[in-house]
Amino acid sequence: MAVVLAFRIAVALAPGGVRVVKWAEGPGVEEGVRLAKELQQRLADPAESDADLGAAVSAASGRMASVATYSTTFELRKLQVLFGRASGAALPEDDAVITYHFLRLAAGAPSDAWVAADFVAIETAFDNFWSAIKIDFANSLTLRQMRWYATGPQIDVALGGPGRTGPPRRVVDRNVAGGAMGSAMTSPQLAISVTEKTSDARAWGRFYLPGPFQPGGLMTAVGRLLTAGQTGIANAADTFYEAALANGTPVVVYSAAKPARATAAGGSLPAAVARALTVDNLQVDDIVDVIRSRRWNSPLLRLQRQVGA
Repeated sequence: MAVVLAFRIAVALAPGGVRVVKWAEGPGVEEGVRLAKELQQRLADPAESDADLGAAVSAASGRMASVATYSTTFELRKLQVLFGRASGAALPEDDAVITYHFLRLAAGAPSDAWVAADFVAIETAFDNFWSAIKIDFANSLTLRQMRWYATGPQIDVALGGPGRTGPPRRVVDRNVAGGAMGSAMTSPQLAISVTEKTSDARAWGRFYLPGPFQPGGLMTAVGRLLTAGQTGIANAADTFYEAALANGTPVVVYSAAKPARATAAGGSLPAAVARALTVDNLQVDDIVDVIRSRRWNSPLLRLQRQVGA
C-alpha cells in the first residue's frame, strides 16, 4: 500500500484501496502534525485495522483522528507550466518549466473523476498568480502554455515505471509576457525558489520562478530579495494554492514507489511506497538560487584576446 500524509488530510494510496486519515486542524501550520516513520509504515500496511490506526494517530498527534479505508481508485494530475524565453539570439531557447501535482478529493477521499472545470479553476488560479507577480519579470519571459498529465501509483503500474505519464491529457496556450522592460535584467540562471512544506520534513517540494527579472524591483544592493518583492511572491503563491485547495484539488508533493535498491556506498535501501503529501505551508527565502540549465544557449558576442602577441 502506498502512503500519502498531510496536515489537513493524510491518505494512504494503493492500487486496490485508499486509506484516509483526518485530524483536527490546529492553530497554525507550523504546529502541524508530524507522524513518525514507524506510524507512516503502519498506515501503509493493509493488515492494520482502521480503529487501531486511528488511536495511534490520535496519540501521536495529540488530536482526535479518524482512519477509514476505501476500495476506490484515483489519479493525480501533473501540471507543467511552460515559459518561453527570448535572448536575442537566432537559435531558440529552451522553455523554463514549472511542475505541480494535484490530488482531487470528493467527500474527503481521493477521486479519479477529474472534470474540465477542475482544470479551468486551477489554470485560472495560476493565471492570477502570474498576473500578480509578472510586473517584475522581463517581458522577454512569456507564460506560453500549460500541459496536463495523468500520474500516480496506478498510472505508474499501468505504464510500467515510476513517474511515467504518457501524452498530455489537456493542453492550453497562453501568451502573457512579463511586465518589466527598459532596464537591466538579471541573468536567466537566477531563479526565485518557493518551498512547499508538507507534514514530512524529509519530503518537501520546491518550484523555481525563472529569470530574467528586474533587480530594481526584486533585489537589494547585496543580491538578496527585497522584503516587498519577497512578500508579494509569497502572498500570490499562497492565493494560488488556497484556490486549488478550495476547489477540492490541493497541491501535493508526489513521490513514486521505489523498489528495494543498493546505495553507492554498498548498502541497501528498503522499498518505498508512493506518497502524495498535501502542501500545508509555503516558504520564500530572500536568497536567490542558480539554475545552470537555464543559461542562454549561445552568446551574441564572443571576445578573445591573444596573450603575448
